[in-house]
Amino acid sequence: MSVLSSGGEEEAMSGQDREVNRMQVTINGDRYVLKSKKNKEEMERVTDYVNRKIGEINRSDLRFNKTMQTTLAMMNMTDDLFLAQDELKETEEEKAGLEEEVRALQVENKELKERIHRQEEASIDREEDLKALRENLKASEDKILLLSKQFQEYQRTHR
Repeated sequence: MSVLSSGGEEEAMSGQDREVNRMQVTINGDRYVLKSKKNKEEMERVTDYVNRKIGEINRSDLRFNKTMQTTLAMMNMTDDLFLAQDELKETEEEKAGLEEEVRALQVENKELKERIHRQEEASIDREEDLKALRENLKASEDKILLLSKQFQEYQRTHR
């Protein structure tokens, strides 16, 4: 956003300037024509913020001239900016930490899925082994039954 002029004067626009929004605003009682590629709502939002910050200075018990009001408001806005930058840095660091934690959990999740898969395969193998053992047991029981019958028959015939 840039200030074209104060007091309502407007300069001629070049070919590039036709794509920019122009808006007349009042800041701390002085009128300015602003130009910006931002929309008018955003320009109004910035102007309102500046006027609010200057108003905070004006509401103090001390009386300052316009230059001092503007300078103190800029100092307060700069402080706000630095605080926001610090918060953003902390948030980005926290985000990076969380992203690293997510990556570690994803690796752990993958490892656990692979372990489950191996356990499932081992379980299938054990079920197949168990089935084979049951079949062997049944065959052995059938053989014992057959031999028992043959032995009883033998005993009956050889007495």
